[in-house]
Amino acid sequence: MLKVKVTPNYNGFTIYGDYEDLNYLYDAFMYFLHDDFDEINHYYIENVIYALLYDIRHAYQGDREAILVDNNIDTDEKRNWLNIKKKDATNNNVYYSFNIIVTELITSMVAMKCIIETYGREGKQKVNETYKKCIEFFYSLVLDALSEVVTPIRMNKIRKGIKNSYTHIDDFCNQWFYIVTCDYVKLSKDKKLKEIVNILDRIYNHRFYNEYYRLFKEIKDYAKEHNCPIGDIECCDYPEEIEW
Repeated sequence: MLKVKVTPNYNGFTIYGDYEDLNYLYDAFMYFLHDDFDEINHYYIENVIYALLYDIRHAYQGDREAILVDNNIDTDEKRNWLNIKKKDATNNNVYYSFNIIVTELITSMVAMKCIIETYGREGKQKVNETYKKCIEFFYSLVLDALSEVVTPIRMNKIRKGIKNSYTHIDDFCNQWFYIVTCDYVKLSKDKKLKEIVNILDRIYNHRFYNEYYRLFKEIKDYAKEHNCPIGDIECCDYPEEIEW
């Protein structure tokens, strides 16, 4: 079963799951992504999800962290009932885990909402509701985890903001969200909770910020002038080390 909790310094979330949990979640996300990028804007918004999938894949491949979770098969009576030999069973299951910055995961939530809606409009095939529900369940765990450290009033604003969020593939500026992440990580532990609504508002309500469109225009103009891809332009120094 998937589990999510906020890290001690509020910098991120820790995602837990066994091999099948994370592998299935990976497949659910991949179902909605493009095999090729005929439209360059698909590439930029889907890159947000591929960054998340990179960590999910490496986690269930054993390249991140792992913990042992009690599986309650701790007596001969239970093993006999389940027809499991003692030598073949342990009292614990292995749960793989990885950390991801709060703002990065919320950005992926907004991006994935747009991707799923666009997928349905494109009408390539009927949406796989099981995969869609899996993603929705995962993100519900994320918000539930956040509600453990954020006040109810602030959490209600965050839930409402994400629910009403809207973005469009044609004007998705990755650099804006990178800047938001850099700003969030620089905050002190206490200030993160005080400012989290304002920080996350810049993600799910980005379309209401004039600075967003101004930045996007400057990036596109710079890319055109220097004949380089928009995605190659960096606007902030991403944190190299994070005290989770």
